Amino acid sequence: MNEPDAHWDEVEEAIEMLTVGERDEATAELERLRTTSPDNPLVHTYLGHAYFEAERFDESLVCYVRALALAPTFVAARVGAGQSLRFLGEHDKALRMAREALKVSPNDPDALYLAGCVAFQRGEKHAATQYLNRFLETGVEVEVALEVEGMLRVLRGDVVNAIDEEDESS
Repeated sequence: MNEPDAHWDEVEEAIEMLTVGERDEATAELERLRTTSPDNPLVHTYLGHAYFEAERFDESLVCYVRALALAPTFVAARVGAGQSLRFLGEHDKALRMAREALKVSPNDPDALYLAGCVAFQRGEKHAATQYLNRFLETGVEVEVALEVEGMLRVLRGDVVNAIDEEDESS
């Protein structure tokens, strides 16, 4: 059983609010729970998600790191921290988070996606291709699969940069 499972009931309502798009209400509830239940890793993880959705990446990272201090093998918190780091431009640290998550759960789609995106951003074609293909093998939703297929097309050289085409025609 994953460490945070015992804390699920406490955050269920706030998670439902996040799911239906009531981010502000969920954030307020999770901030309240952070005070009343500071040892619940799910509170910190989902507050991190709420902050991430609001593009408050520094704050989301703090939440994920707190969750990891409470539950070191919690993959969702590790991937969340990695995504926050990625959006903060800390690609080395983000990739480290992805790799640590994959040690715990080798086929976790979110960790594979994170690793693939970071490798893509860093221009590491081989690694990005491997991670993104493994991600697609997990049976992801169509919208995300299309996005990743686009990234893979770029990595294969099937897509020419529109700016490069413009420069060549000038």
